[in-house]
Amino acid sequence: MAVFGSVVFLVGVAVLAALGRLPWLLWGWYLIASIVTYGTYAADKDAAVEGRWRVANLTLHVLGLIGGWPGAWMGQQVLRNKNRQPTFQVMLFLSISLHLLLVSGLAFADRSAGSRHPSQPSTTLLSFHSEKAPGSWESRAKKNRHQASLRRVQMRLNDPRSPSNSPALTVSGKEGSSRTTER
Repeated sequence: MAVFGSVVFLVGVAVLAALGRLPWLLWGWYLIASIVTYGTYAADKDAAVEGRWRVANLTLHVLGLIGGWPGAWMGQQVLRNKNRQPTFQVMLFLSISLHLLLVSGLAFADRSAGSRHPSQPSTTLLSFHSEKAPGSWESRAKKNRHQASLRRVQMRLNDPRSPSNSPALTVSGKEGSSRTTER
């Protein structure tokens, strides 16, 4: 059950990253943290069997909390390490709950409240999108600034108090060409 649940979670995060709902860095973080945590549980089990110094319980708890809970779950069930201690079971349950809430909150948060459209790259600290695609927020911001500038010019042109008395005005286009418009 632990291996299946951990694999389902990691595959689910990968699918959400592929769909653009989560950054790939988050999937990589969970994968690496899980591998490190499982390895730490394995080292602790070996130390227990051989009678050597063991890994501190706090270290195992922290590794689970920072994202290595899939590895902790597998380490407890597959290696039969720390699977009978109630504090480890409670911490594992809290870690799983916390991370499921975190991932679902990040993946399915209502993005209409902000300026980011779901098809845009994420601008969170967990993402590294530097390209400026045509639908990116950078290009839309530039377009919005351009449109606002045109509206200001148009308002000045339509203002009857304008100092300009000429009936024809020249408006420059994007490519440097100009056209004449009647006022």
